[in-house]
Amino acid sequence: REHLYTSTAARSVAIFCDSTTTKSRLEQRYGVQPQRVNVIGLLPSVTPEVKRENLDKPHFIYPAMFWAHKDHFLLLESFADFLKTNGQVAYLVLTGSGQLVENVKKYAAELGIAESVKFLGLVSRDRLMGLIAGSKGLLMASILGPTNIPPLEAAMLGTPVVASDAHQMQDMLDGLELVPCSDRQAWTSAMVRLWRGEVSAPKLLPGNEKAVLVRAFTFLKNQLLGLSR
Repeated sequence: REHLYTSTAARSVAIFCDSTTTKSRLEQRYGVQPQRVNVIGLLPSVTPEVKRENLDKPHFIYPAMFWAHKDHFLLLESFADFLKTNGQVAYLVLTGSGQLVENVKKYAAELGIAESVKFLGLVSRDRLMGLIAGSKGLLMASILGPTNIPPLEAAMLGTPVVASDAHQMQDMLDGLELVPCSDRQAWTSAMVRLWRGEVSAPKLLPGNEKAVLVRAFTFLKNQLLGLSR
């Protein structure tokens, strides 16, 4: 992927990206001309009628594939610390699949919290939205950013979010709670704040899906017309 970006980014007619942070990185790292980069954000969607799903105990949720950069192992450690202090009062719900899922399950057992971690695998979109809506909060522990769709979906559902500071979503969200990447104690403290209701749901900044797409295609058309002259 790095080879692809290095060989094509600077020569691209137009690049569409998610955020001003990504735009800046493209310019600095790959020498892309600023006028060729158009920030269009992300386009989250939520089912019109979401039925909140509540388990027999309150839950936190982390919807992420089981890849190394998602930092599931760190999140399990922080959740184990949370349970030690507060008792078996909540579940950590994990959705998705991936190469590391069995390793994560094994680590949950080693930490003695297997009964409090729900591995639900790949779930339907409707159920995922219900689980997010019914949760105490969405945890976005991924150490790669700067953006991610789940925090936007949570914001649309009015669900509190805590994300690693790899996420810089100021173009799309107002009031996103950030904690340092891979900081075990910081994540435990974040869970405590979510449990106590001390974290507010972030606010989705105004955006119009149709307008975003029209702007993107208009930008591309103008770039192509410029090349043909």
